[in-house]
Amino acid sequence: MTQSEEQLASLNLLREALNYLERLPAHPMTYAMALKIRNHLNNPQTLALERRHHEVEAAEKFSRHGHSASFGFTNEGLPTLTTSLLDDVLTLKSPAAAQLPEEELEGFSRRLTTLLAEGIEVRLAPVQLKSNRADTK
Repeated sequence: MTQSEEQLASLNLLREALNYLERLPAHPMTYAMALKIRNHLNNPQTLALERRHHEVEAAEKFSRHGHSASFGFTNEGLPTLTTSLLDDVLTLKSPAAAQLPEEELEGFSRRLTTLLAEGIEVRLAPVQLKSNRADTK
């Protein structure tokens, strides 16, 4: 078990303890301990730790079972359309649209809609997970 997995297991145990404490009869000490645990679980650092773990987990799953591709690029190098297929879920996104100023968005949307109406063929390729480990460089 990795350190991250151990930390998540500890957080889950704290959630169970909090659930148990909240079901006990009201008592000032029980309330104080439940509040302490709830504050820890809602701490931004704790939430960020969980979010990072879930993102890494999703990336690892995607690298084993996912495919992705991009279609068309703006002058700035942003993909007009990206696709990703994870198991049986296809996701389409437009990173370029997210970066455009509002006054350019309408024309871009029209061009993208026209492309979609005509049909776009995108060849998906298996995703290669990039390792950040020093021993693989």
